[in-house]
Amino acid sequence: IPSIIRNFSAPVKLVPASGDVNEADLAFLASHDTDGFNRWDSAQRLYTAVILKILGKEPFQESLDRVVESFGRTLNDETINDDSIRAYTLILPGESTLSESVQVIDPSAIREARKQVKKTIAREFKSEIAVAYDQLTAAMEADG
Repeated sequence: IPSIIRNFSAPVKLVPASGDVNEADLAFLASHDTDGFNRWDSAQRLYTAVILKILGKEPFQESLDRVVESFGRTLNDETINDDSIRAYTLILPGESTLSESVQVIDPSAIREARKQVKKTIAREFKSEIAVAYDQLTAAMEADG
């Protein structure tokens, strides 16, 4: 799976010629890419794909499973030495960003679909998120 536009500083949006998003590839890049921006971008696209499926009342469980697995890998990846990259990669796209991907903007539906994904992630990783928060808080306090 190529990770293209590495170390690129200008915003570029690539769209597959088929128009289809390959979620398995996005999940792999979101979990394993060594380029922080590409990892974040792949995660955002993966999160967006599942939220759009929920909005469109399409089957979404397989996509949600990929999101949960990717989130967990990123949260627990000890090779990420920049916690800001980890944090950005773990944040779901905002409602305004999601609204750019739909034909008819329904703020309540977008909020609910996003919340459904967020709750699933929170339930799955409640203890790991709490541990990460405590570790980061302790590190910040130690830095003074």
